[in-house]
Amino acid sequence: MRTRKPKDFKQFDSRWAKKMYSSRGDKAQTMKKAGCAPTAAADVVWELAGQDLNPYDLALMFVDKKYRVDGKGTKPGCFKWTAKRFGLAFKRLYKLKGLVNVLDAGGLVVAHMGPGYWTQGGHYIVLWAYRDGYLYACDPGSSTRKKQDAGKLVNQAKGFYAFQEKA
Repeated sequence: MRTRKPKDFKQFDSRWAKKMYSSRGDKAQTMKKAGCAPTAAADVVWELAGQDLNPYDLALMFVDKKYRVDGKGTKPGCFKWTAKRFGLAFKRLYKLKGLVNVLDAGGLVVAHMGPGYWTQGGHYIVLWAYRDGYLYACDPGSSTRKKQDAGKLVNQAKGFYAFQEKA
């Protein structure tokens, strides 16, 4: 079981918040406004692959690989690509039991959240622990949203992407 949370990068960090994250050169599309996917991926890569990358490094890769779609967000396929690129095991998950198993084994899960506690539209967060009916998260867009009842979180999610170190 994981005993500490990952790096917990924030998309509003002043080192990259104002940097463009756009597939068509739109300077209004910044890491602060739209960078939750590369920020979540950076937590995973930093923690499980031991790579010293920041969210903007991954944002540039996602744009290059055409995972960034202006006005629509970042395609979830970026997470499978991230796992392959950094030598991590990857799988899609659909149920709470699968999430708990991955977290208990020391893995991390990126949750693609829909409307509810975490977002009004779509947002990616990194789940890192399950305790007493709650899932704990590193939220790229908030320093205060940290946990939610597991059942509610699963019901608000659009999908789950699990990462583990390869054996």
